Amino acid sequence: MLWRTKFTKYLNRRTVLYSQFSIFPLLIWSTLALVIIVNLISYATSLVQSNTEEFGDSSNTGAIIKELRAEKEAEILRSLKHQLEADNTEKFRREIMAGLEEEKAKYINDFKKDINDNYRDTFIASLKQEIDEQYTEQFKETSEFTYSLFETLSSKFLKDNYKKIKEYTIFQMINNLISSDLQFPPTFETQLQDKISSYLDMNEYYNNILKNILLANTVKVDEASQKEALFLKKLKPLPINNGKGYTREELLAYQVPDRTLQLLKKSYNAVLKLIKHLEPPPTHFVNGHGIVIFFDDYGSISSSVNQKIALLLLSIVQIKNLGSTLPMEIIFMKNYSFIRYLIYFFNSYFKMTIKVTIVSDIIDTDLFPSRFPRKLLALLVSSFDHIIYLDVGVIPVKNLDSLLFTDPYINSKFLVWPHQLYQRQISPIFWEDLLGIVPGEPIRRYGIPNDADNLGSKISYYDLQYLPDGLSTDSSLLVFSKRSHFKSLLLSIYLNLMGNEFTYPLLYQGLSSGGDRETFVPSLIALEEVYFQVQQESLPIKDISDSETSGVLPIAYLQVDPRDDYNYMMKWRMFLKNKGGIDSRLNPFESTPFTEALEQEFLKHIEKPSILTYNFHSKFKPLLTSSTLNSRILEVPDSKLVTRFRDPILGTSLADHELRFSYLLKWIFCDSQLSGIPTFWEDELIDLDQKFVCQNHQQQVNLLQAKTEDTKYSILHFLK
Repeated sequence: MLWRTKFTKYLNRRTVLYSQFSIFPLLIWSTLALVIIVNLISYATSLVQSNTEEFGDSSNTGAIIKELRAEKEAEILRSLKHQLEADNTEKFRREIMAGLEEEKAKYINDFKKDINDNYRDTFIASLKQEIDEQYTEQFKETSEFTYSLFETLSSKFLKDNYKKIKEYTIFQMINNLISSDLQFPPTFETQLQDKISSYLDMNEYYNNILKNILLANTVKVDEASQKEALFLKKLKPLPINNGKGYTREELLAYQVPDRTLQLLKKSYNAVLKLIKHLEPPPTHFVNGHGIVIFFDDYGSISSSVNQKIALLLLSIVQIKNLGSTLPMEIIFMKNYSFIRYLIYFFNSYFKMTIKVTIVSDIIDTDLFPSRFPRKLLALLVSSFDHIIYLDVGVIPVKNLDSLLFTDPYINSKFLVWPHQLYQRQISPIFWEDLLGIVPGEPIRRYGIPNDADNLGSKISYYDLQYLPDGLSTDSSLLVFSKRSHFKSLLLSIYLNLMGNEFTYPLLYQGLSSGGDRETFVPSLIALEEVYFQVQQESLPIKDISDSETSGVLPIAYLQVDPRDDYNYMMKWRMFLKNKGGIDSRLNPFESTPFTEALEQEFLKHIEKPSILTYNFHSKFKPLLTSSTLNSRILEVPDSKLVTRFRDPILGTSLADHELRFSYLLKWIFCDSQLSGIPTFWEDELIDLDQKFVCQNHQQQVNLLQAKTEDTKYSILHFLK
């Protein structure tokens, strides 16, 4: 340490000074001592000589005198040295203390500088982490109490007094016109009522935007043009993080007739112009922070509704058990008979913090194509501004609340996760001809293997500037501000209105999975809205109970915490820069021996991003309606890929998520107040034998409990 070195030098310097000042008295005393010794020796010699005959042999006289002289000199020197030390110890101590007092300020400043130079970044990082961990919840609660309270009260006032406000406004405007002697047309009052309703009435507001802006500007592609639009070739899907990517030429796989493209460009530009002039939705429609889950009933509702209800309730109870205090909104497309039982369950345990919204009560759903992604309509009518959106199959393993109050959400207001399997392969026609984007120079190298020294001339299209990266988007988990990104949400709805005829072929070019997921990022880019893309891919979890299908398609994917991902990538770039001679754009998640070896060195200083959610595939059946399983279902994640699971509240024991999910399901359907409602089990869309289902779940819990390290799985925190 710098300050210790300086202190040592100071003491040495003081010691030297002391020795210099102390040598003069030593010389004086030594001289006097020698004079005395000489006189004593002379006297002793005379005595010896006078008594030589008495002592006998005079040859011993010289030896005796010499011995006497040596002993006396040593004795006197020891005495002098002891006296000098005794006299000067206190003086030496006073000199040191005086010196320390004189230079104390200097040493303190040096110490402060040393600490600041070497530990400032560490202190700041530790302080930031402590603030994030300890004060996020306090900040969230304060925010909800101040800002959200005002919005909630104003919203309630407008809703409760809608008719009075409307009538008073009409009266005031008519009165002003009459008093100014102006003649107003006979239809004035009707037009004014419509105008006020479009602002004060949520149904009118949203339907007006959908009908008069989005639906009015869609292009109906005629049959002849559809026949001319064709695939030159079907693109083979590219797995993510494999060091390869399609070039611009390779992505031109789908051809669109020129006249159709011109119509679409004209329509798109008209919609974009209208959307840009829209204001964010009124705060009495959209306000506050909350979690939204959409119960998508697309397909055969009767064959899967009980499993979807089980996933929905598991997600809600898990969120509350993890400590969430955010309000929740569960959105259905239409009103089903079983919803009343769910509302009863919500109110029994969660103190009116869960709201149910029916899309068809707000929007005329008949206006939309049968295959239109209804999730977009659910997001449109949701009542929160700051939204954590989950599909029914997304089950968190960490408290989600703080996502809305920490980076990277604070700086972007829109978080997206990568698709589980494939890279983005949107056609250049979409970006360049429709959106008018001109790609720049290469700024990424995801399309080039990390161990390639020669970058070559084959540049991946999605490594170019002004385009998004090559990670395809997953829309099962979204975190965004509806007011900040309202315009891009509307543009995404518009792109999906023409999905089957035009948008989807250009967006997916051969990928089997389509729909809304690849319309979010293009809409954000088109409107120059900021977003954050999680970089680590979702990690697959196999179904180990079925050896025949376990390797075909994972039963779930693990999605990482965006805050960990953000820090991980920042430190990875710094790690590469500090090594020197390595391209800092290397992808840490690339599946090659070179990258794995490099990442293992990096992981000595940092952990992998932690897991935020399980994203279950549709084949996962949480409700055991047929038979009891004899083994686990979920594969245990590889510790090399993810940070080990720990209890998010207790923070001690390893969390066995399959056991926890199974226990919560047993509690919901067999022990909670919902289990005691016979009409719930007899509902035409449920229609299950409760006794049989509960026996299966109890046996499954017993099976998992027998082999687990998790001793806290049965704690229900929300009941405390």
